[in-house]
Amino acid sequence: MTCLLEARGLCVPAGEKWACRELDLCVRQGEKWGILGINGIGKTTLLHALCGLRQAQNGEIRLKGRLLSKMKRRDIARIAGILFQDSEDHFPATVLETTLIGRHPHISPWQWESIEDERIARESIKAVGLSGMETRRADTLSGGERRRLALATLLTQDPELYLLDEPTNHLDVRHQIEMLERLSLLAQNPGKALIMILHDPSLAARFCDRILLLFEDGHLLGSREDILTEANLSRLYHCRIASVEGPHGKIFFPA
Repeated sequence: MTCLLEARGLCVPAGEKWACRELDLCVRQGEKWGILGINGIGKTTLLHALCGLRQAQNGEIRLKGRLLSKMKRRDIARIAGILFQDSEDHFPATVLETTLIGRHPHISPWQWESIEDERIARESIKAVGLSGMETRRADTLSGGERRRLALATLLTQDPELYLLDEPTNHLDVRHQIEMLERLSLLAQNPGKALIMILHDPSLAARFCDRILLLFEDGHLLGSREDILTEANLSRLYHCRIASVEGPHGKIFFPA
């Protein structure tokens, strides 16, 4: 199967350090990638580079075979959508109005959203458990509700590749699992794939099949079984990590 996103020899600076150096990455349709690393290692910087929001120093990135640096933003947004680490309310808007922003890559400039666009938005709002809040102002929502609103906006965008920066931010345990289960199901749809930054290796073990670990001096990538080991995670987090078998795979914890 061909790569939905491909990086070759990618070098991305993150301040005085490197988010990655000489990274070769192929994300295929149906795959669910997890990116793990300590705070400040450059995970967000790398994710932004993968959708053209951050400049790479060397290497190239391709979306469906097209060179990312030569693509228009609208074309990129039809293929790749990003969930940022935090959401900000720059203008007063309702939940429905905010969710409809996700349709912008699919409509012409100055064109109004159609009835079909609104239907997609309402379905996305329902999918994240915010039904009944369509007319509520987004800036009155709790942190967890805003996080689910951000996901609803991304679902409304309906990209092929979902780039998710700490998707469980601000969510309680129940909503963390519900969100990751919903995202995991998305990757089963034809043509879809996920890349998400996670802090909990147990969640990565449960919901990702491919893993990228970012170290200060390099990276490791491969299958969940090969990469998520006690030795690799102990090296990654600079503390001893142990594991036990749980009902959904390995559970990791500091020992």
